[in-house]
Amino acid sequence: MEIHIHIFNVLHGDSIVIEFIEDNYSQYIVIDSHILKVGNQTIHPVSLFLKKRKAKKIALLVVTHLHIDHIRGIEEILNTENFEILSMLIPPVFSMNSKVHEEIINKYKEKIKEVLTLSDNNMEVRSPMKSLISLLSFITKNRDIVREAKGLEDILRIKEIPKVNAKIYMPLSKIKGIIHGFILKKNFDLNHFPEMNDSSIVLEFDFLGNKFIFAGDTTENQILEHKRMMNRSGVYDLNADLLKIPHHGSRENNNLETFEYWFGKKLKGKKVFISANGRTHPHEEVLKLINKHNIYPWCTCLSKHCINKEPIDFEKFKTFPKEFRPFLIHYQSESNPIQCQGDIHIKIGSYGIKVSNSTNNSCIYHN
Repeated sequence: MEIHIHIFNVLHGDSIVIEFIEDNYSQYIVIDSHILKVGNQTIHPVSLFLKKRKAKKIALLVVTHLHIDHIRGIEEILNTENFEILSMLIPPVFSMNSKVHEEIINKYKEKIKEVLTLSDNNMEVRSPMKSLISLLSFITKNRDIVREAKGLEDILRIKEIPKVNAKIYMPLSKIKGIIHGFILKKNFDLNHFPEMNDSSIVLEFDFLGNKFIFAGDTTENQILEHKRMMNRSGVYDLNADLLKIPHHGSRENNNLETFEYWFGKKLKGKKVFISANGRTHPHEEVLKLINKHNIYPWCTCLSKHCINKEPIDFEKFKTFPKEFRPFLIHYQSESNPIQCQGDIHIKIGSYGIKVSNSTNNSCIYHN
């Protein structure tokens, strides 16, 4: 078996496909959905990729949480004319209890109606609502294939890919009631209440002996609470080899303590993957931490914080692609940030781990 992980450049968002290949046959897991706008063109990387592969079925669709940058364009994936979803994993937001589920759906409907009424045909506002409506409708109509993720260390079994060993680490069970209370009792914001990140799903896959954690947008509070609870059972770190870093490399979600929980004390040579726009994220503190501990990062877009040594090593600077040099010397915030690694591809097989990217650009941290 070979495993290929595709982390697509969607600026500030997540959009990931895990491809399991055996005997020239592929099975697919999709983690989150987001779109990319290039000029007047809207690109849905996951849908485009799967259609090129002539995929008809998705073994598992994971929605880590309900922020728009993780579900935008999901209607393309949920469209039955495109793909058949065999199972779906969602955060504990809607509830499998029929009465609570209906109450929450109705609250969401009210908020969607309110947003659409106030949007004045602004497509940047209305388009994400289409994605949310599609997701709510799919979950309501297909509850037999939908599972809520919650717990400390739950086994995730995927019927179509029985050889895969996977665990659900978060969200912790108590977040369910908090999220439900927030939605039902308060005038919540559809996309911006921070408690939604506390409900983010964290998955660990064992890919041929290589542990890869996909951390969604999970928060420091959830990570450290998980650590405290696991410590009671004698587990002091998760001993991962690779990490899709939480929340696009935000300083609020990533620090030395969280890194040592994901990886253990030996951080040197570990691999992290950051899906971010390069302008607002990743944060400088996280890149400095990566640099200090000799961790290897792959980032979809170029950050203004990449050159964080004083003075700049101009000999090394000469090895950078020419188009990077003026950008790095005098960073300008742009509407279309420069790709760094662009789409990131990780291949895992009997040969070990191979990482490549769509731009073939070099990186100061792992050259």
